[in-house]
Amino acid sequence: MSKIQSILFNKGGYDFEEVIEFLKERDLLKHTIKIDNTKNYYRARQIKPTKNKFITYRIIETNDPYIKLVIQFFKQK
Repeated sequence: MSKIQSILFNKGGYDFEEVIEFLKERDLLKHTIKIDNTKNYYRARQIKPTKNKFITYRIIETNDPYIKLVIQFFKQK
């Protein structure tokens, strides 16, 4: 089982207003906990990160070269 933990928007392709519009258009803004502003990315957190031996994270590329997804995977016990 997996969930989107965060959506990363590269600042080379998106400004803050465009990130908000992207999230609104896809009905994701209501699920966004907060948007972090880092050096290279806006990180739209969908769920809080969890430290648990049964959870791992991967960054997945998308068709948009300026967007990546951080996916939370639940390991099999």
